[in-house]
Amino acid sequence: MIEVVYQSLSEHTFPYKFYMKLKVNQKLIPHVREKEKQVKRVRCVIGYEMYRENNKNRERERKL
Repeated sequence: MIEVVYQSLSEHTFPYKFYMKLKVNQKLIPHVREKEKQVKRVRCVIGYEMYRENNKNRERERKL
């Protein structure tokens, strides 16, 4: 299961649904706490990238 999660994360799809998958399997996977932290970190980075893109677009619209 975790392999699937990380494969998808590396393709830069928005990882929220994979994070939810980890939550469901928490009882099955002993190291899931560590994995959760990594997934959250990736979510933050991707979220920030999207935020920056949106900001650039807004700036462009303001100039027009």
